[in-house]
Amino acid sequence: MVEQILNRKPYKELIDYQCDYTGKVLVTGGNGSIGEQLRKRFPNAIFTDIEDLDVTNEQNVKEMLTLINPDVIINIAGAKHAPLGEIDIEETLYINTIGVINLLKYKGDAKLVQCSTCKSANPETVYGATKLISERLVLNSGGVVARFFNVVETSGNVFELWENQDAITVVTKCNRHFISLDEATGLLLKCITLPTGRYLVNSPELRNMKDIAQICHPNKSKKIVSPRRGDRITEVFLSTNESIEMELENGCMIKVCSTHDKK
Repeated sequence: MVEQILNRKPYKELIDYQCDYTGKVLVTGGNGSIGEQLRKRFPNAIFTDIEDLDVTNEQNVKEMLTLINPDVIINIAGAKHAPLGEIDIEETLYINTIGVINLLKYKGDAKLVQCSTCKSANPETVYGATKLISERLVLNSGGVVARFFNVVETSGNVFELWENQDAITVVTKCNRHFISLDEATGLLLKCITLPTGRYLVNSPELRNMKDIAQICHPNKSKKIVSPRRGDRITEVFLSTNESIEMELENGCMIKVCSTHDKK
């Protein structure tokens, strides 16, 4: 099913990557799908979630980072739902942007690896805009950005919903880029030791959601629905001011630079 959605074989270089980093790694927002996969592949990290480390609470961040004193912070904590971001703008801003500011303020010498999204490229939503700001903050501090496309196997994704629907709901003109959960995890692990920059899994092919629905569930009827507020019709691979700086890992990863990045 994953290969059908990606329309390619997942990258073995990312799926099989074993990170041998021996420093102290702290993962924030570690109870989600990507955090769970990181636990399996890098169990020596320290995993926290909002009940341990609320990135929006400056005092909490200061106390926890002082206590743990990590060498690397992988920040997965985030408000990740674009339509909800249009409704609860303040919360999205606090989690995705103020939370990053708090981590940067008290990280000491730790390297920050920030999870981001393709929706930060030419952002059309609060979600994308807050993630773009966090990218700028992290890159300016010498950190690393791991920018994801839509991750196929995360909890609550549309493919899970389709499995339980008799008639699949789909936006016919919706076009998306996709990567697998293992690829997203491998990208994060790679970023632990990569120099400052913005890195992506190299998956430039746009997939039409109606086509994918037909491939995945040819025998189910399709119910056409309108886009929700905050849904982008066509995802972009790069923003208008970005370019590919280099390819890595036999072309399965790319480093992307922007004309607005700090030189």
